[in-house]
Amino acid sequence: MARGLEADPFPAMLREGHRWQVWLAELLAARGFRTEVDPLRCRPTIREYRDYGDEGDVRVYARSGGRRLLACKAVRTRFNEPADYPYPTVIVDSVKSWDQGPATAVVRISQFTSGILVIPATTQGTWARQTFKTPDGPKPCYIVARSFCKTLDQLCDWLEAT
Repeated sequence: MARGLEADPFPAMLREGHRWQVWLAELLAARGFRTEVDPLRCRPTIREYRDYGDEGDVRVYARSGGRRLLACKAVRTRFNEPADYPYPTVIVDSVKSWDQGPATAVVRISQFTSGILVIPATTQGTWARQTFKTPDGPKPCYIVARSFCKTLDQLCDWLEAT
């Protein structure tokens, strides 16, 4: 590698995200749920994106056997639960990602504390759209008020009841 050039950071980011998906699946499995996470795969180029799709970050099977898809988002924000999330709103997902394949819930995990907050898809009617500046240009995202977020215990209670 030429001096001063860094390797593509994308594979490392994928590995980190996948690690958090597996961690969440193991956490839910410890609570008695059957879970599945696809093995990590990294497409060689953007052209192969259709061949590298999956069925959600974490698949959880409710007591009834129904499959629930969870999107897992590891973030660099300090919190333990929704009540101490440091901002009044939470980014749910990018508009593009959510509209391609909505999940049952988005689970945001603090990379610093392993704190969890859950954004149920049933709250979508309360979401707003906001565009954020990024190094790659404007990125439209869905946001939700922190008050609509749930705890991991509440997610588990819901999974047990369905």
